[in-house]
Amino acid sequence: MSYHSKRKDANNYKEGGENVKTGTIYLITNTINNKKYVGQTIFTIRQRFLEHINYAKNGNNIQMPIAHAIKKYGAENFKIEELCKCKEEDLDQKEQYYIQKYNTFHNGYNATLGGANGSKVDIDLTEMIQLYHTLKSARKVAEHYGVDKDTICDRLHSNGVTFYSLSEQRGLRVKVLKDGVLIKEFSSKVECAKWFIENNISRSKKVESVRKMIFNTKDYFGYEIIVSDKI
Repeated sequence: MSYHSKRKDANNYKEGGENVKTGTIYLITNTINNKKYVGQTIFTIRQRFLEHINYAKNGNNIQMPIAHAIKKYGAENFKIEELCKCKEEDLDQKEQYYIQKYNTFHNGYNATLGGANGSKVDIDLTEMIQLYHTLKSARKVAEHYGVDKDTICDRLHSNGVTFYSLSEQRGLRVKVLKDGVLIKEFSSKVECAKWFIENNISRSKKVESVRKMIFNTKDYFGYEIIVSDKI
């Protein structure tokens, strides 16, 4: 881990007799796989790096690639360095420039293109949500738009979209039949187990126990269970 420790008030200088605020563009590198992250700060890069480490440890912003990577590989396998200093008002532009230069959006840990509006990927929200409900997979939506999966997840979550379960993503179908007649159909085994409990068919009231019993027997209290997977 390498960084230069400077005081926050060092990020200022005099211009025309006025105090001008400055900031720093920094680069974090994973020394194991050489993946990188570009960021900006008005504090020292040491302070900023410690923030990244704390985010990873405490679970804050863990959905962001850089926090997830630090948690996975360990802070000792990352180094931070200063790329440039500039006026605070120029930080967004510089950040975008270096993200493009190091290709850290497509092949690194930057989840956005940078700048003040970096978190707002230029994708129509309504269209993206409709596509998610069609594909039922944030990964596939991200591939469609050519962006990071975490960026899509962040936008979906912030707009109140409920994520599909793994079984729903796979197109799982659970059919409940009685004497050969279809009684009910579910998109997951858990939903099916809950139905048996809610209708007082199962003696147990524990979902996981009922789920195991249902799918480990051919006949459950006279009901036939058929599971099909479209994928």
